[in-house]
Amino acid sequence: EMIVVANPSPAIVAGYYDRAVFVTPNGVSSKVIFKVSAMLYVADLDDGLVYIYRDDGTYDSVDFLDPDNDDARGITTDNANFWTVDVQDLQSYRYPNTFNVGTPWSLDVANATSTGITTDGASIWTVDPGDDVVYQYDMVGASVSNFALDVGNADAAGITTGGGSIWVVDDQDNAVYRYSMAGALISSFGLTAGNTEPTGVTTNGTQIWVVDHTDLKIYSYRTDGTYLSTEDVPLTGDRKSVV
Repeated sequence: EMIVVANPSPAIVAGYYDRAVFVTPNGVSSKVIFKVSAMLYVADLDDGLVYIYRDDGTYDSVDFLDPDNDDARGITTDNANFWTVDVQDLQSYRYPNTFNVGTPWSLDVANATSTGITTDGASIWTVDPGDDVVYQYDMVGASVSNFALDVGNADAAGITTGGGSIWVVDDQDNAVYRYSMAGALISSFGLTAGNTEPTGVTTNGTQIWVVDHTDLKIYSYRTDGTYLSTEDVPLTGDRKSVV
């Protein structure tokens, strides 16, 4: 016989957590350990859908964006809500952890060509390649501040935040630029040879994923730029952004 002791609040360590402990009558115990999979949400500009994948490449499900949010160029989450940025109506749409019906708010008038959106749960940022500026908003859409991108980062295609930094992917020089939360350039790294059409980027603070809409793949990197070739995620369709 064996006693099963469930762990209702398992501690996550290096992407794994202890879910239960099995205890035999003689007191010998063994743990059952599960891997925590990151969920990657990929917004599709053409069909108005959000495709959901696990970080091992397994397709999970698909959901619909609000019909008015039919030109989404970025997607982000604070694990309670999702936000997208719409390149045509110049609005951000908030979804309460489900899609279909979004609540819009207007972007700053100067923020006219956003190609990405991100949040750390306290602020929201969008990146605009039209004027090469990152715009900061509070969580309900009020403009807070902005900062100019580095001169080399002139074709921003996506933005993410994590690990105390803001990351912007550039679709002309095929590089990821790292900034402080105040907008100071810290470093940059080049993308791997096949990742030539980046249209979105996301991070968990230790790993970075960049979506490529030409070869329909999410490329995986460490935050120092090391390419993780065995952790790429294949996609289907015309995917534009990832969170």
